Order: sequence, then structure tokens, then C-alpha cells
Amino acid sequence: MGAAGSLAAEHVAQHQEPDEDAGRSDDELERRRSTRQPESPVAVRGWTRLYVDHVLQADRGCDLDFLVGSSGSEVTRESH
Repeated sequence: MGAAGSLAAEHVAQHQEPDEDAGRSDDELERRRSTRQPESPVAVRGWTRLYVDHVLQADRGCDLDFLVGSSGSEVTRESH
């Protein structure tokens, strides 16, 4: 299940406190999962799509994944 899958299964039309959601039955959660429509992508193209798909996390240098290793020099952790 995707990152938002569990939270989406808990989605209800009105706001409820987390304690009220804790008692959902497995059948109810499965019903919600099966009727859930996938979310459309944030962006289909352009910089936003490039950013979402290819920018690495901070511990890996916040670089574009397809540029890693192409400069010929290793970028050490202390260089950031």
C-alpha cells in the first residue's frame, strides 16, 4: 500500500478525533481500501515532476539522482 494508503483508508467525511477512528473493524478498513480511488500525480511534467521523481533526500546530498557520479568527484558528507 502507498504512503498515503493507510491514512486514506481512515478518511471520513467529517473530522473525527483519532480515538474515534481506532475502533474501525478490519472489514470496514478493507471496504474503504477497495473503494479508494488512486490520487492523481501532483504534476505530470515540468520542474515539479522532476523534483518529485529525482531529487534525493538530504542525507544523500539533495542532488538530482541522474547527476550523481557524473562530475567525476565524490561529494563527501562534510561537503554539504
